[in-house]
Amino acid sequence: MNCACVSGTRVLQLELSDAEDSFREQLNALDDWTSTGAGQWEVRIGGPSRFQKVDDVVRFLEAFTDAELLDAAMSHWKDVNRGSCCGSVGGDNAGTTDRACERLRLLEFAARTDTPLTKLLREGRLETRFQPVVLADGETVWGYECLMRGIDEEGNLITPDKLLSWAKAENLLSMLDRVCRETHLRNAAAKVPTDKVILINFIPTAIYEPAFCLQSTMKVVRKMNLQPHQIVFEVVESEHVRDTDHLCKILDYYRESGFRTALDDLGAGFSGLNMLANLRPDMLKLDLELVQGAAKHFAHKSIVQGLVNIAKDCGQTVLAEGIETEADFQLMKELGVDLFQGYYFGKPEVDPVETPARLAVPTTTDC
Repeated sequence: MNCACVSGTRVLQLELSDAEDSFREQLNALDDWTSTGAGQWEVRIGGPSRFQKVDDVVRFLEAFTDAELLDAAMSHWKDVNRGSCCGSVGGDNAGTTDRACERLRLLEFAARTDTPLTKLLREGRLETRFQPVVLADGETVWGYECLMRGIDEEGNLITPDKLLSWAKAENLLSMLDRVCRETHLRNAAAKVPTDKVILINFIPTAIYEPAFCLQSTMKVVRKMNLQPHQIVFEVVESEHVRDTDHLCKILDYYRESGFRTALDDLGAGFSGLNMLANLRPDMLKLDLELVQGAAKHFAHKSIVQGLVNIAKDCGQTVLAEGIETEADFQLMKELGVDLFQGYYFGKPEVDPVETPARLAVPTTTDC
């Protein structure tokens, strides 16, 4: 018969004896975690839990703690049925159930192996490309959006969609999202002038509990002497967030910490006015296809005008993405857009450009 690791919920006994008090407090507040003593927890695995196997717990902790603490973590199943299949679920081979019932290092339970993404992240081959955001005069850079790029072992670029596909397949969205945020913040602190704004994407579904998942981000902000008002965190809408309340909680946490927030790709995918009203972002970013379609179709133009009017009524800033031509730029200005981004003003570059390019180029979708 199938054990609870596969068909229901099993409890993993986890020991993190060297965890700092602040880290323990954050773990105690999480769903699926129950404190059973100093440095000890019970973690639900399987069923409705976000952790479907022991490896998921490892990936989760790996995103928010250091390697030394993770390496020292000990674990074993609670109330194990030695006749069950639990020996194969934790990473051990079938027929080794007795060993799986023992108190072992967590990493032995999970039987971790390197994947293309974990290897890339551990070797620091994630980079930032800066794309300028320009004011209505077309000459003044207001800020820069930070865009992720991977580098393979031969030095070639790995596109964002490839990185995201790896992260989803390997259950590493939380790790990729965290490392991206921190990499962008460090690179921006070194390269972006202090009077310019930094825009950073985040994946809402990768943030389990804001106060816990974002604590390492806050540490980087403080360490790099960045000012929260200089940073705009953008919701990546393409992740199809279904839990609006959870997303509101994340944005509220950012705002309470002094950051600004943006709703990215407005007009694409599932976005709607109800979500816009509920989330109350500081900035709206109009979708590339909507922006470029406004010059060709009256309906697109009317939608842009309507969104701009709503934003103005709510005191929100509007940014148009996908500006590829002078005509795109002039039309968006006429419709009341405040900020502009696209290849017409500059491609994503390793070093932030000081002067917008203002050169028409073929339409290209970026992320």
